[in-house]
Amino acid sequence: MKIEYAAVNRIDLMQREGDYPPPAGCPDWMGLEISGEIVEIGDGAKEKSKWQIGDKVCALLGGGGYAEYVNVKYDMLMPIPENCTMAKAAAIPEAFATAYLNLFYEGKIKEGNTLLMNAGASGLASVVIPMAKAFGVRVITTVLTDEIAEKVKHLKADRVDVTTKEDIVSVLKEELDNSHSVDVAIDCLGGEVMGKCIHYLTHGARWIMIAALAGQKTEIDLKNIYVRNVRIIGSTLRSRTLEVKAQILAELVENVWGKVKTEYYQTERELYTELLLMKSLNLNSIRTSHYPPTPEFLNMTDELGFYVIEEADMESHRFASKHAGDDSSNFALDGQWPCNKEDWCELFIDRIERMIERDKNHASVIIWSCGNESGYGKNFDAMLKWGHNRDKSRPVIYERSCVIDNACDTEVCCRMYPGLKDIDEELTTNGFTNVRADYRVTGVGNGYCGVLPEDSILEKNIEFVLYIK
Repeated sequence: MKIEYAAVNRIDLMQREGDYPPPAGCPDWMGLEISGEIVEIGDGAKEKSKWQIGDKVCALLGGGGYAEYVNVKYDMLMPIPENCTMAKAAAIPEAFATAYLNLFYEGKIKEGNTLLMNAGASGLASVVIPMAKAFGVRVITTVLTDEIAEKVKHLKADRVDVTTKEDIVSVLKEELDNSHSVDVAIDCLGGEVMGKCIHYLTHGARWIMIAALAGQKTEIDLKNIYVRNVRIIGSTLRSRTLEVKAQILAELVENVWGKVKTEYYQTERELYTELLLMKSLNLNSIRTSHYPPTPEFLNMTDELGFYVIEEADMESHRFASKHAGDDSSNFALDGQWPCNKEDWCELFIDRIERMIERDKNHASVIIWSCGNESGYGKNFDAMLKWGHNRDKSRPVIYERSCVIDNACDTEVCCRMYPGLKDIDEELTTNGFTNVRADYRVTGVGNGYCGVLPEDSILEKNIEFVLYIK
């Protein structure tokens, strides 16, 4: 496989710290799940599978996914679910296989059962909860604060317990009294509270321990275990045999792939069609506001001959500075705006560095942008200087730097929403020469740089005008 994306898991971090060695025979470096393209197939795989060179797949590994290419046994591959990007697909194999293992292999969960999934804001919970709901399971989960509860609302758990306000032990006792007791618990926390919870489960319940982030020791009344026939199960995916993992992946494709739904995004085919439409209307340039696009997008703009202003992932709005229109200290951090906080400078530079290093070989990119609507300060000076030094073949710009006195020099003035008076002022007074006028479609959230088929871009006045000295 040629790897396009690799996901990051907690196990990777533990392995890096020396706490979780890879299985025997696996590479020493990290990387449990990837997505990419099949570029070569061995004779055995040709005989035993239907995979073809060029197939887009995701894969479960024992390690070694942080690489450019990887050898994978044919039954460790899965097709990309419908309407799923390659980036998202890379985050599927480990999490989905772990969820499926613990729900159905260990938990033997059934429609109408009740599940307790601790740590509802965890990465695994983001898969376990909707997967359980898709199979008709009632779900209880735990979080620490109301703010976190709001953030996990989209997972559609039936009950979210904010543990700083209501003890989970009391919740489980209430559920037992109301005949909704927990049949299966998946617990990554453990600790003292685990031993208290286990008294209030369904007869024959399964409590599955997958980690012990809240503590490795607890106290359990053993009489309760055998009287209520409760089973405590330790479970990790990594320790399973390749045969078991292969069976889990096959069942995922058969039983779960049809239920996988991601939020709408443009497929590559749809995007390509719209770029062709833009070309037919003589719309030849795009600004990727306010984050770098997917590499697939830039491959298309290279092929079709667009001019692209690629923008770094930097947009803070009210956490900006007085130059953004709000000089209230209510939105400063530790008395300083982010764009002027010295200890944030490396983070600002990191945003432009990652963008340029990833996309510097795309011919369609003609200008780099440091971001947008984030005020102005010395951290943007640092971003501009880093960009100028790293890539001397392209202009590097920041939207506010051309309108702030004493700002770091920028080759291009890139004004947001200028009126005709503003355009005239830049051309006649400030020494800029008009290169071209472009549009910018405002934050539509479709994941591909704000490109939309609607004619809304034609109904707006000029929103994005580029000038050059």
